[in-house]
Amino acid sequence: MQRRLNTTLFFTLVLSFLFTSILVAQNKQPPAQRWEYKTIYNVSESDLDKLGDEGWELVASAFNPGPNSLYYTLKRLKPADAPKYVEPAKRPAPPPHTPACTLSLSQAPAIRGLRLGMTVDELIELFPGANPNEIRAKVEQAKGLPNLGYSYFNFSGTQHKDRLEGYSFSVNLFDNKVTSFVIYYPFMNQGNGIGQIFNGEQYRERLIEAFNLPAKEYWEGGGDYINLRCREFYVNGSFNSNLSIHLVDISKASETAVKQRRDDALAKKRAEFKP
Repeated sequence: MQRRLNTTLFFTLVLSFLFTSILVAQNKQPPAQRWEYKTIYNVSESDLDKLGDEGWELVASAFNPGPNSLYYTLKRLKPADAPKYVEPAKRPAPPPHTPACTLSLSQAPAIRGLRLGMTVDELIELFPGANPNEIRAKVEQAKGLPNLGYSYFNFSGTQHKDRLEGYSFSVNLFDNKVTSFVIYYPFMNQGNGIGQIFNGEQYRERLIEAFNLPAKEYWEGGGDYINLRCREFYVNGSFNSNLSIHLVDISKASETAVKQRRDDALAKKRAEFKP
């Protein structure tokens, strides 16, 4: 009799344990999916294919007429052991690495006569081969929607006052002043049968020497570009197939004006609407 009671008690405990385990499993929620995001701009289809192989999915794209760039937003699942997102203000200070460049906009280099902050009249004088009336008209028209003051131009080297054969220029303005420009040099850096002529370090040293820019410790780079970020301007040098240099005004002086114009334009659209 005692043996039967012990057996019954044993099976009762086993069933109770199994029933409890099932209830816990049913109530346990699967972990929430976590995502990481990145924004890139002006990349080729092959670049996007490579990112797709790395797990990135394209979720949005947008064109910014200011810097004349197409931006892409991508996402992918975070690994289960990836750390949680921390607000920038709560993150520990990163270890010192690249010293800060404190140069102002007025100290940005002039390259082939182009400089950040130059006026439309100065731009027209630099490119006498371009139509000055078309330039002024486009700058004026850009003040409305959708550009809100941003305009952009492409010039050939033969339009330059020095008739720079083989050069090309992309110039962006806000209202009457240049806010960014790219110069494409007629210099094939590789694919010419003799290998790469300039690597990143060599090209950086040439730019430092030519334009009196901060020393190499202030620069960053990787792949086929080098970067120098100063207080009010940014320099990007590309040395992949052809050499180019890109300067951008990052002083944000135009942001207040753009916001006000956007707000005014939206208010006008709302006022014009008649239900």
